[in-house]
Amino acid sequence: MNAYRRLCRALPAWVVLLVVGVLAGGVNAWLVALNPPAPRVHDEFSYLLSADTFLEGRLTNPTHAHWPHFETMHVIHQPSYASKYPPGQGLLLAAGKALTGWSMAGVCFATGLAAAACVWMLRVWMPMRWAVVGGLLVAFHAGIQLQWGMSYWGGALAMAAGAAVVGGAARLARPNGPLLTSAIAYAMGALTLAVTRPFEGCLLVVGSAVIVAWGWLRADQMPRRRAVTRVVAPAAFLGAAGGAGLLGYNATVTGDPLRMPYQVHEQDYGATPLFVWQAPTADHEYRHDPLRRYHLAASMWWHHQQQTFDGFVTLKAWLTRCSLEFFLPAPIALATLAIGWSRRRRLWPWLLLGIGVWGASLGAVWMFPHYLAPIAPLLLLAVVAGLRSFRTLERRLPSRRRWITPSLVMLQTLIFAFAAYDRAKAPREGWAYTRQALTAELVKMPGQDLVFVHYAPNHNVHDEWVYNRADIDAAPVVWARELGGSADEALRDYFHDRRVWVLHADEQPKRLVPYEAPSSGDIAGAPGELASG
Repeated sequence: MNAYRRLCRALPAWVVLLVVGVLAGGVNAWLVALNPPAPRVHDEFSYLLSADTFLEGRLTNPTHAHWPHFETMHVIHQPSYASKYPPGQGLLLAAGKALTGWSMAGVCFATGLAAAACVWMLRVWMPMRWAVVGGLLVAFHAGIQLQWGMSYWGGALAMAAGAAVVGGAARLARPNGPLLTSAIAYAMGALTLAVTRPFEGCLLVVGSAVIVAWGWLRADQMPRRRAVTRVVAPAAFLGAAGGAGLLGYNATVTGDPLRMPYQVHEQDYGATPLFVWQAPTADHEYRHDPLRRYHLAASMWWHHQQQTFDGFVTLKAWLTRCSLEFFLPAPIALATLAIGWSRRRRLWPWLLLGIGVWGASLGAVWMFPHYLAPIAPLLLLAVVAGLRSFRTLERRLPSRRRWITPSLVMLQTLIFAFAAYDRAKAPREGWAYTRQALTAELVKMPGQDLVFVHYAPNHNVHDEWVYNRADIDAAPVVWARELGGSADEALRDYFHDRRVWVLHADEQPKRLVPYEAPSSGDIAGAPGELASG
């Protein structure tokens, strides 16, 4: 322990941050290499579309001439073809693939960045040796590594941004703190949250600014001119530059700088409101039954469950429990019990801020762990502060009984090790791996392919096959929904140089058969079917 303390004191801070970040990112990369994930959730495909668009050198894509065949969840086709989500996660995946040829490299980088950012944040309140413990808890956290780190929708990037906001604001709240670097970190974190988790990020950014303002007001001597030149001016410059970029992105995708792609998607497809007190939208006409059932049944279920007091409390309690189990496995959850013994009052405004953001998030219809990623660093702060309090209490005991704190950390590491082993050995089964394998088989064949996807009436709307590349015409495999008759014939004629297949997605095993043109009678009746949706 003494050697560890001396090492943390001797190494430059940037070296410590680099080591922790490389360790966390390296663990993520190792797990991905052992059992590479396949995208399966709608959001993942949407983020991959965003990444592919950026890799094509565009911010969005032109609407395809036959776009009704390609409609799918979380994607817009009018006025352009793009993901509905802000561009942050897509940029991360694009950067990973551009630099390494591997989209998941961006996720691994974000995991390492989150661990390093949390160490930097924790240094506001505690010595480096304890801040490093926090970084190691991120590096060996089952949820962060095995769920966020093994998916394309992530969460680590928003967590890193949250750590930058909290760490920067906590330093700014001290008049004698490093103003310029803290302001830059705060502004960059805020911009990253704007392009990853805008709602929860806005709550965190505003709450942090309130704490900073309160700290300045209470200070006996506040260098106001220095604050303006080294805090307000650089933060405003970065905010204006980032805001202009985001407005430009919106204008390119939607035609209106003040209209986000998310808003366009909700206008065209969304029926479930964002907040529990809002009324659903039921006037959409869907061309495809899976989209209709997804928006009017699967998604709407969450809203309906929260329209009574008992239903709201029951569902939010369950979602909160799931989030706490994700962020706070049993060993480190025990550490938070000791936070009450902490005499470090400077912690409490920030812990209360985390509780406040969580409380405000209860008003949203959905509340999953990756939605709360911006306040994950504050949960980590509570854990490490609790471990430190346990250690303080242990000093009153004989040396041979000072085992509580090390045991909690070791138990957390063991839980991660067993979970990582299970994930590495998990069979590559399920429709997502089947889709990935079938795509690979088609790509290996000479020429290009068009696949019409046929769904049974009882199709699981969460198993969606119809997702495509940013440049649909150049994709080796194009996935299309069946519209019937002349509409399908028109698409086949458009892709006249491709092999054409029909995938029976709900048969076991999946059945891919050559496409057969309908009879002339079938073709004649098809336009009415397409128009009726």
